[in-house]
Amino acid sequence: MDVVLYIGNLSISTTEDELKTLFMRSGDVTELTIMRDGTSGESKGYGYVTMSAQSEADQAVSSLNACTFNDQMLEVDLAGPRVRGGTPRPQFRSRDSAKYPLPRPGFFPQHAMRTNRSVHDGEQK
Repeated sequence: MDVVLYIGNLSISTTEDELKTLFMRSGDVTELTIMRDGTSGESKGYGYVTMSAQSEADQAVSSLNACTFNDQMLEVDLAGPRVRGGTPRPQFRSRDSAKYPLPRPGFFPQHAMRTNRSVHDGEQK
């Protein structure tokens, strides 16, 4: 059973090969990802390591959490469940819905309510 570990507080200069070498001391690493910025490609300072067994993952957490690596104190812990898509967007509702009533009369200033009239209507030339 694969177990995913969260690795936080990584140095920007840390490479995937260096991290893999570090975690292979605790067991078999099946996958490793350092999260990077989409535009610059620079490390975001955290990543994920997948270990092949729970016992190996537990050993990695106990031996590597709070250890210093590339001048940074690592945070190593079991990763939480993966959430895809972030926060769900609210459903679209029409303006005549009870949740979104139209503004009450007098809500808008009178000059905003005028349509197809010039400012000089009513004035004699």
